[in-house]
Amino acid sequence: MALKQSRLTETAESQAHYSPEEASEILRLAASIQGNTITAEQLRAIAYEAGISEESLALALQQCQQRRAAEAQKQQQRAQRKRRLTVLVSALALIGVLLLAFVGTLATSWRVATKTLQGSSRYVQVLDSSEGCVVERMLDNNDILVRRADGRTVVIPHFQSVVFASISPSGKHVALYDSLTDEVWVANIDDGTFKKAAPIDRQASPMGASHKEFFGNPFVGWLPAEGKDVARVRQRDGRIVEIEFPFNRR
Repeated sequence: MALKQSRLTETAESQAHYSPEEASEILRLAASIQGNTITAEQLRAIAYEAGISEESLALALQQCQQRRAAEAQKQQQRAQRKRRLTVLVSALALIGVLLLAFVGTLATSWRVATKTLQGSSRYVQVLDSSEGCVVERMLDNNDILVRRADGRTVVIPHFQSVVFASISPSGKHVALYDSLTDEVWVANIDDGTFKKAAPIDRQASPMGASHKEFFGNPFVGWLPAEGKDVARVRQRDGRIVEIEFPFNRR
Protein backbone atom coordinates (compact mmCIF):
# COMPACT_ATOMS: atom_id res chain seq x y z
CA MET A 1 0.00 0.00 0.00
CA ALA A 2 2.84 2.39 0.83
CA LEU A 3 4.60 1.59 -2.45
CA LYS A 4 1.42 2.36 -4.37
CA GLN A 5 1.08 5.70 -2.54
CA SER A 6 4.69 6.63 -3.40
CA ARG A 7 4.16 5.86 -7.05
CA LEU A 8 1.02 8.00 -7.12
CA THR A 9 3.00 10.90 -5.57
CA GLU A 10 5.83 10.59 -8.12
CA THR A 11 3.27 10.54 -10.93
CA ALA A 12 1.61 13.68 -9.60
CA GLU A 13 4.93 15.48 -9.25
CA SER A 14 6.02 14.50 -12.76
CA GLN A 15 2.82 15.91 -14.19
CA ALA A 16 2.99 19.19 -12.18
CA HIS A 17 3.78 22.46 -13.99
CA TYR A 18 5.90 25.32 -12.54
CA SER A 19 6.38 28.92 -13.60
CA PRO A 20 9.89 30.14 -14.53
CA GLU A 21 10.14 31.90 -11.20
CA GLU A 22 9.13 28.80 -9.30
CA ALA A 23 11.52 26.64 -11.31
CA SER A 24 14.36 29.07 -10.58
CA GLU A 25 13.54 29.08 -6.89
CA ILE A 26 13.34 25.27 -6.76
CA LEU A 27 16.75 24.92 -8.46
CA ARG A 28 18.26 27.53 -6.11
CA LEU A 29 16.90 25.73 -3.06
CA ALA A 30 18.08 22.36 -4.36
CA ALA A 31 21.61 23.70 -4.98
CA SER A 32 21.60 25.27 -1.52
CA ILE A 33 20.52 22.00 0.11
CA GLN A 34 23.17 20.08 -1.80
CA GLY A 35 25.77 22.63 -0.71
CA ASN A 36 27.35 23.44 -4.08
CA THR A 37 26.81 25.62 -7.15
CA ILE A 38 25.54 24.82 -10.64
CA THR A 39 27.92 25.15 -13.57
CA ALA A 40 27.02 26.66 -16.89
CA GLU A 41 27.18 23.18 -18.46
CA GLN A 42 24.70 21.86 -15.93
CA LEU A 43 22.43 24.81 -16.66
CA ARG A 44 22.53 23.96 -20.35
CA ALA A 45 21.62 20.36 -19.60
CA ILE A 46 18.75 21.46 -17.36
CA ALA A 47 17.57 23.93 -19.99
CA TYR A 48 17.70 21.22 -22.67
CA GLU A 49 15.64 18.86 -20.50
CA ALA A 50 13.19 21.69 -19.80
CA GLY A 51 12.85 22.51 -23.50
CA ILE A 52 14.55 25.95 -23.21
CA SER A 53 16.38 27.08 -26.34
CA GLU A 54 20.10 27.85 -26.45
CA GLU A 55 19.35 31.48 -27.36
CA SER A 56 17.11 32.01 -24.33
CA LEU A 57 19.67 30.41 -22.02
CA ALA A 58 22.50 32.58 -23.46
CA LEU A 59 20.40 35.73 -22.97
CA ALA A 60 19.59 34.70 -19.38
CA LEU A 61 23.26 34.07 -18.63
CA GLN A 62 24.18 37.49 -20.07
CA GLN A 63 21.57 39.27 -17.94
CA CYS A 64 22.82 37.39 -14.88
CA GLN A 65 26.40 38.53 -15.54
CA GLN A 66 25.23 42.14 -15.99
CA ARG A 67 23.38 42.05 -12.65
CA ARG A 68 26.49 40.64 -10.98
CA ALA A 69 28.66 43.41 -12.47
CA ALA A 70 26.16 46.09 -11.41
CA GLU A 71 26.00 44.72 -7.86
CA ALA A 72 29.80 44.56 -7.65
CA GLN A 73 30.03 48.18 -8.81
CA LYS A 74 27.49 49.25 -6.16
CA GLN A 75 29.48 47.47 -3.46
CA GLN A 76 32.68 49.14 -4.66
CA GLN A 77 31.00 52.58 -4.59
CA ARG A 78 29.67 51.92 -1.07
CA ALA A 79 33.16 50.94 0.05
CA GLN A 80 34.63 54.11 -1.47
CA ARG A 81 32.00 56.30 0.22
CA LYS A 82 32.73 54.57 3.52
CA ARG A 83 36.48 55.21 3.13
CA ARG A 84 35.85 58.87 2.23
CA LEU A 85 33.56 59.31 5.24
CA THR A 86 36.22 57.78 7.48
CA VAL A 87 38.87 60.16 6.09
CA LEU A 88 36.50 63.15 6.50
CA VAL A 89 35.67 62.26 10.11
CA SER A 90 39.37 61.82 10.90
CA ALA A 91 40.19 65.19 9.27
CA LEU A 92 37.40 66.93 11.21
CA ALA A 93 38.59 65.35 14.44
CA LEU A 94 42.13 66.54 13.74
CA ILE A 95 40.88 70.06 12.95
CA GLY A 96 38.89 70.04 16.19
CA VAL A 97 41.96 69.06 18.19
CA LEU A 98 44.04 71.76 16.50
CA LEU A 99 41.34 74.39 17.14
CA LEU A 100 41.16 73.41 20.81
CA ALA A 101 44.92 73.65 21.05
CA PHE A 102 44.87 77.05 19.31
CA VAL A 103 42.13 78.38 21.60
CA GLY A 104 44.03 77.09 24.61
CA THR A 105 47.18 78.85 23.40
CA LEU A 106 45.26 82.10 22.88
CA ALA A 107 43.72 81.85 26.34
CA THR A 108 47.12 81.24 27.90
CA SER A 109 48.63 84.15 25.95
CA TRP A 110 45.78 86.41 27.04
CA ARG A 111 46.25 85.46 30.69
CA VAL A 112 49.99 86.06 30.45
CA ALA A 113 49.45 89.40 28.70
CA THR A 114 46.87 90.44 31.29
CA LYS A 115 49.20 89.56 34.15
CA THR A 116 52.02 91.44 32.42
CA LEU A 117 49.86 94.52 32.02
CA GLN A 118 48.75 94.31 35.63
CA GLY A 119 52.30 93.81 36.83
CA SER A 120 53.61 96.79 34.87
CA SER A 121 50.67 99.08 35.72
CA ARG A 122 49.67 99.42 32.08
CA TYR A 123 45.93 99.96 32.62
CA VAL A 124 45.52 103.47 31.23
CA GLN A 125 42.85 105.89 30.09
CA VAL A 126 43.63 108.30 27.26
CA LEU A 127 42.61 111.82 28.28
CA ASP A 128 43.85 113.87 25.30
CA SER A 129 46.16 113.59 22.33
CA SER A 130 47.83 115.73 19.69
CA GLU A 131 50.45 115.32 17.00
CA GLY A 132 53.19 115.81 19.60
CA CYS A 133 52.01 113.66 22.50
CA VAL A 134 49.36 111.53 24.17
CA VAL A 135 48.18 112.19 27.73
CA GLU A 136 47.15 109.10 29.69
CA ARG A 137 45.92 108.42 33.22
CA MET A 138 47.17 105.34 35.07
CA LEU A 139 44.04 103.73 36.49
CA ASP A 140 45.79 101.97 39.36
CA ASN A 141 47.64 104.94 40.89
CA ASN A 142 46.19 108.00 39.07
CA ASP A 143 49.60 109.16 37.84
CA ILE A 144 49.62 111.03 34.52
CA LEU A 145 51.76 109.79 31.64
CA VAL A 146 52.71 112.05 28.75
CA ARG A 147 53.95 109.97 25.81
CA ARG A 148 55.82 112.26 23.45
CA ALA A 149 56.23 111.74 19.72
CA ASP A 150 60.03 111.61 20.16
CA GLY A 151 59.66 108.44 22.28
CA ARG A 152 60.13 110.06 25.70
CA THR A 153 57.61 109.44 28.50
CA VAL A 154 57.06 112.06 31.20
CA VAL A 155 55.42 110.93 34.47
CA ILE A 156 53.40 113.49 36.45
CA PRO A 157 52.48 111.93 39.83
CA HIS A 158 50.48 112.70 42.99
CA PHE A 159 46.96 113.25 41.64
CA GLN A 160 43.78 111.76 43.09
CA SER A 161 41.40 111.50 40.13
CA VAL A 162 42.23 113.41 36.96
CA VAL A 163 39.25 113.11 34.61
CA PHE A 164 40.10 115.78 32.05
CA ALA A 165 43.18 116.94 30.17
CA SER A 166 43.69 119.58 27.50
CA ILE A 167 46.93 120.03 25.54
CA SER A 168 47.84 123.64 24.77
CA PRO A 169 48.05 124.93 21.17
CA SER A 170 51.85 125.01 21.36
CA GLY A 171 52.00 121.46 22.64
CA LYS A 172 54.22 122.61 25.53
CA HIS A 173 51.66 122.39 28.36
CA VAL A 174 48.69 120.28 29.43
CA ALA A 175 45.87 121.37 31.73
CA LEU A 176 44.65 118.69 34.16
CA TYR A 177 41.41 118.75 36.17
CA ASP A 178 41.25 116.64 39.35
CA SER A 179 37.57 115.95 40.11
CA LEU A 180 38.16 114.97 43.75
CA THR A 181 40.01 118.14 44.71
CA ASP A 182 38.30 120.51 42.22
CA GLU A 183 41.73 121.76 41.22
CA VAL A 184 43.15 122.68 37.83
CA TRP A 185 46.85 122.04 37.29
CA VAL A 186 49.01 122.96 34.33
CA ALA A 187 52.00 120.73 33.65
CA ASN A 188 55.05 121.29 31.44
CA ILE A 189 55.19 118.47 28.89
CA ASP A 190 58.97 118.79 28.49
CA ASP A 191 60.03 118.20 32.11
CA GLY A 192 56.85 117.21 33.97
CA THR A 193 56.82 120.15 36.37
CA PHE A 194 53.32 121.33 37.22
CA LYS A 195 51.63 124.30 38.84
CA LYS A 196 48.17 124.80 40.32
CA ALA A 197 46.18 127.21 38.17
CA ALA A 198 43.54 127.95 40.80
CA PRO A 199 41.47 126.28 43.53
CA ILE A 200 37.98 126.05 42.04
CA ASP A 201 34.70 125.03 43.67
CA ARG A 202 32.44 122.44 42.06
CA GLN A 203 29.53 124.85 41.56
CA ALA A 204 31.35 126.76 38.85
CA SER A 205 30.94 125.33 35.34
CA PRO A 206 32.29 126.56 32.02
CA MET A 207 29.90 128.46 29.82
CA GLY A 208 30.44 129.16 26.17
CA ALA A 209 33.61 127.06 26.07
CA SER A 210 34.52 125.53 22.71
CA HIS A 211 36.55 122.60 24.08
CA LYS A 212 35.45 119.36 25.75
CA GLU A 213 33.14 120.06 28.69
CA PHE A 214 32.69 118.01 31.87
CA PHE A 215 30.30 118.78 34.74
CA GLY A 216 32.19 120.66 37.42
CA ASN A 217 35.22 121.22 35.21
CA PRO A 218 36.24 124.90 35.53
CA PHE A 219 38.85 124.84 32.78
CA VAL A 220 37.53 126.98 29.91
CA GLY A 221 40.23 126.61 27.32
CA TRP A 222 43.52 127.87 25.87
CA LEU A 223 44.36 131.15 24.16
CA PRO A 224 47.23 131.10 21.66
CA ALA A 225 49.83 133.82 22.26
CA GLU A 226 53.38 134.59 21.15
CA GLY A 227 55.90 132.67 23.23
CA LYS A 228 53.41 131.57 25.85
CA ASP A 229 50.29 129.52 26.50
CA VAL A 230 47.36 131.25 28.18
CA ALA A 231 44.98 129.11 30.25
CA ARG A 232 41.46 130.41 30.90
CA VAL A 233 40.02 129.22 34.23
CA ARG A 234 36.70 130.06 35.89
CA GLN A 235 37.02 131.36 39.47
CA ARG A 236 34.65 130.79 42.40
CA ASP A 237 32.91 134.12 41.79
CA GLY A 238 32.27 133.24 38.13
CA ARG A 239 35.01 135.42 36.69
CA ILE A 240 37.26 133.92 34.03
CA VAL A 241 40.93 134.61 34.59
CA GLU A 242 43.79 134.15 32.16
CA ILE A 243 47.02 132.61 33.44
CA GLU A 244 50.17 132.80 31.32
CA PHE A 245 52.64 129.95 30.99
CA PRO A 246 55.72 131.00 29.01
CA PHE A 247 57.84 128.51 27.09
CA ASN A 248 61.04 128.59 25.10
CA ARG A 249 60.80 127.90 21.38
CA ARG A 250 63.20 125.20 20.30
